Amino acid sequence: MIISKESFIRRIPELMPTVQVSSLNAIRYSIDICDISYNRLKENLIRLSNSEKQTTELTYPSIFLDIWSIIDNAVIFKKIIEKNFEFKGNLDFIYINKLVGLRNTRQHIYQRIKEAFHRNYPIYGSLIWHYYRKSSRDHFLSFLYSGDTLNKEETAFNYVPHFTTDEIISNINFIGISRNSEKEIEEITIPIIEVMKEIETTIELIDKNLNIYTTQNN
Repeated sequence: MIISKESFIRRIPELMPTVQVSSLNAIRYSIDICDISYNRLKENLIRLSNSEKQTTELTYPSIFLDIWSIIDNAVIFKKIIEKNFEFKGNLDFIYINKLVGLRNTRQHIYQRIKEAFHRNYPIYGSLIWHYYRKSSRDHFLSFLYSGDTLNKEETAFNYVPHFTTDEIISNINFIGISRNSEKEIEEITIPIIEVMKEIETTIELIDKNLNIYTTQNN
């Protein structure tokens, strides 16, 4: 659990201004949703990797549901913090910043769908992950695409796997479409674990600041 039971985010100080209370509640829910989605995503990828023949038509959309849940709520988290808090410490949203373009592009996909179609990009993105089968100690690189695309070979070829762990599921990378500085559609790759690490680091920083606030106001 990213936000611990002892976190000030779950035990908001009584003297906290009303606006900050609402913001902390929104942070708690956005991060709990990210946490639930990430854990469920890994569970579903394990099931998919173990028993691909048992999948249904809803198996794949459910995986992208969790990916986009993480993206949406991580962006909400970032914007709440930037608009409502001033912290002692640095906020390094290297990967979460990249999610903003993905989220904005998807929200306006009706305007981008022709561009994406001409470049054969899967509209809801694609997923690459490393699967380790403990029983045989074999390593597999798996790919999942949201729909049909002609870019499968190119996407797979450009990805360099790093089999450095014995975790069952690791190196989950999401590839989605975003608009660059020239307003052109392009694919970008996001390592999901790095997004979760940025969230965890920021939550730790929030708790430290809330601890200081509580100490100063008691």
